[in-house]
Amino acid sequence: MKELTEKELLENYKKFVSIIENNFSGERKECLLKLVNHFEERLILSPASYKEHYHNSYIGGYLEHVLNVYHIALDLFEIWKKYSVNIDYTLEELTLVTLFHDLGKLGDINEEFYLPQDNEWRRQNMGEIYKINPKVVNMNGADRSLYLLQHFGVKLTQNEWITIKIHEGMYEEANGYYLKVTSDSSVIKSHLPHLMHHADMMATRTEYEKWKKSNDVETGSIEKKESKQKYNKKSDLKNVLSNKEINPLDNFYKNEDEKNKSDYILDIDSLFEDFDNKNEDSNKKNEK
Repeated sequence: MKELTEKELLENYKKFVSIIENNFSGERKECLLKLVNHFEERLILSPASYKEHYHNSYIGGYLEHVLNVYHIALDLFEIWKKYSVNIDYTLEELTLVTLFHDLGKLGDINEEFYLPQDNEWRRQNMGEIYKINPKVVNMNGADRSLYLLQHFGVKLTQNEWITIKIHEGMYEEANGYYLKVTSDSSVIKSHLPHLMHHADMMATRTEYEKWKKSNDVETGSIEKKESKQKYNKKSDLKNVLSNKEINPLDNFYKNEDEKNKSDYILDIDSLFEDFDNKNEDSNKKNEK
């Protein structure tokens, strides 16, 4: 897993603040810097996601992702200028949406969104480096970003509001109202949301590819192939369970509270029976 040095963490924060200093002015700049000051520690230390195979799930990953999106968006802006007949937004608008589209990932006013995952089994077997803080009110990430901006008095243009709202594209089902339209009058007037979405996706994908390459080097291809073949037989699975390499109980508990119930019974035989049935069905298919 990638680890940023203290110097790199602080340099990223300085770059972030510098972009704000150089692209905004007046009351808008003042409100943005007030927001940044409030979230300073979280901006520097927060990850961009909670699973290692998503993207930038490490200390400082959030801000690194935001900066990646910003720089990719500037490159895409030049492409749009070359091929588009209508640039109906400003560089200031582009800068604001790229810097604050994921603001909701920092949490709310008082609570951070990501906490270190303290369940070692989930860390090792599910790649969950962090977990969601249950104290944070459940909100769509984009909605929380918009809420936090207005909380600090940052006035948004219509282009900025819509772009942050739907920057996840159709990964967020509710965005269909804006994107799955049937009449010309309902089509989004500006292509800024599309540029923002593409920049976000490019940054996320390249961050994943860097993690994948690094992870493959660390683990080795032979080890990965062996792990995929590890549970081919019932006896193999039993050995793994007896060695406590994995914890099957976690798959059966509906929530953390049930772990404390002394009368909770796990039918381990049915687990193996299901495993045998799946293998039998697979063998029949192979025979055909």
